[in-house]
Amino acid sequence: MRERLAGFREALADHGLALPEEWVVQSPLGIEPGRMAALKILSLPDRPQALFVSNNLLTLGAMLAIKELGLNCPRDIALVGFDDHPWSVVSCPPLTVVKQPSRRLGQAAAGMILSMINAEASPADRIILECTLVVRESTISSVSYEKAVG
Repeated sequence: MRERLAGFREALADHGLALPEEWVVQSPLGIEPGRMAALKILSLPDRPQALFVSNNLLTLGAMLAIKELGLNCPRDIALVGFDDHPWSVVSCPPLTVVKQPSRRLGQAAAGMILSMINAEASPADRIILECTLVVRESTISSVSYEKAVG
């Protein structure tokens, strides 16, 4: 999670954008903590235009908070989640996500465990797998999208 936050900060900085500390809320993983964190951010007098949530359960909580506050996604607040779970495409609106290569992630983890069990060379301390952004309607309205690609 720390690396996801660091990457997010870096991407914003690359585009000349700052991330106010009050917009960063760390919480336990879960739907209710995600709801509470999103409510905290969305209740600020100067709230962000978009939320990036680093875990699927936290994202579900953020979706609940958006609904609870009567906000429209993406008109009032855009939302980006992390990982492309099957529910991401059927949520309302379909969720924009950072998709990680889950199969390759599992293969890498299994390889590391097998190396440790077989007392082979020590596994890498860190493996970085490339993620992709899957843009769906939680970040761009159909009107804006048509203007952007039209």
